[in-house]
Amino acid sequence: MSITIRKVLSRNDVSETDAHQAGMYILKESVSFFPRLGTDKLNPRVTLRFEDESGRFWTFDFIYYNNSYFDGTRDEYRLTPMNDYFYLYGIKAGDTIILEKADNGNLKIRHEKSPN
Repeated sequence: MSITIRKVLSRNDVSETDAHQAGMYILKESVSFFPRLGTDKLNPRVTLRFEDESGRFWTFDFIYYNNSYFDGTRDEYRLTPMNDYFYLYGIKAGDTIILEKADNGNLKIRHEKSPN
């Protein structure tokens, strides 16, 4: 049985606010989809490889921005950098990203365009 998460992208996720390099915010309830990242070091990350619907592979970093455990306030998870993927498929805020993990551990990514 595969695991699937869906996320409607915000303007910040797709870098329409110019706040950072495009990277999708990961909701806390979706963190279990990803490898566990701890709090013993600053901003731990793991590189993951996803296959899209066309058979193209994408490498993204799953990062836990955890400086709240050190000397800051940030406490969030992101999948980044995704700007090349977003650009190739014309993905914008309001579109949905679907991540799937198969029983064998293979990762897939696809998207759905917003009807608006």
